[in-house]
Amino acid sequence: RSLKSNRITYTALLQACEACVQWSFALSLFSRMCQRTVDMDTMVYNAAFQACAAGEFATSWTVTMDLFSDMLHRSHLPDVVSYTVLMGICLKCHRWELALVLWIRMRRQQLRPDSSIFTSAIAAHAMGGQWRQ
Repeated sequence: RSLKSNRITYTALLQACEACVQWSFALSLFSRMCQRTVDMDTMVYNAAFQACAAGEFATSWTVTMDLFSDMLHRSHLPDVVSYTVLMGICLKCHRWELALVLWIRMRRQQLRPDSSIFTSAIAAHAMGGQWRQ
């Protein structure tokens, strides 16, 4: 019996790529998903974001933001996990302005922030000297 290629199997593969710090392989898997028109959802995108977060930040932040744009283009709504990972990547790359844009976008989406994302928002404000806001 063969393994069916669907969003569940691809999400598991993307999570394995994260665990093995294989973000470039994760991106090729994601690309393959797009070519095969696999039904994608927020969890798939989150797994891809997390795999990129395990990679080289200087490169992966731009790639991750491209994935985020693709997610929005395909009308998938990001969740708190999406924003937490994305803001974390931005902060590690000293892109505090982008982290704050993501924070504002999340708040406009009326998602309920958790302690991790509050920590990222505070760090972004501090990094940019915007701590009073």
